Amino acid sequence: MRLVAPAAIASLTLLAACDIADLDTFGSSPSRPQIDIPKEVTTVSAAEITGSWTCRELNPYPDMPNVRIAMTFAADGTMSAESTVPMEQAMPGAGDMLMTWTGDWTVEGDRLITRGTEVETVMADGSDTGLAGMMNQFMARFSDRAEDLNAEVLRVTATEFVIRDQSPDAATIACMRQA
Repeated sequence: MRLVAPAAIASLTLLAACDIADLDTFGSSPSRPQIDIPKEVTTVSAAEITGSWTCRELNPYPDMPNVRIAMTFAADGTMSAESTVPMEQAMPGAGDMLMTWTGDWTVEGDRLITRGTEVETVMADGSDTGLAGMMNQFMARFSDRAEDLNAEVLRVTATEFVIRDQSPDAATIACMRQA
């Protein structure tokens, strides 16, 4: 999982952003803007991450819809997250997708690690017919098992943390603590 699967979200939103009439660009990947966040921590404790957060990409791919993720890291080592992916703006009639994730988490030194991450994707309006149903079936098969996260924590305070996964072209994710 790439911080609650930005890879899955990116795939979904890139799919939504595709101009089907322009097949020349279908196989090409847009470049993620570079962002330089100085590393401020050398170790992280689970207590610093435990809680509920709202997260977003600081450097999304160009023309990607703004996606926010509500995440909870429980003290027992489990995590859950939910995000609505706005598909309607890029694919009229598609409707928005609701993605939920569950899994386990821990910290190891300066890294946030997730394991056993499962993803469920449904249409936000509950529909399962037409284009919405096809999108839901495609995404359900594509994202039922997310990649696990191995992210470097760049900053952590009482109210925020910033991470970047170790994978190439990974997003930098900022999270704000919820009350």
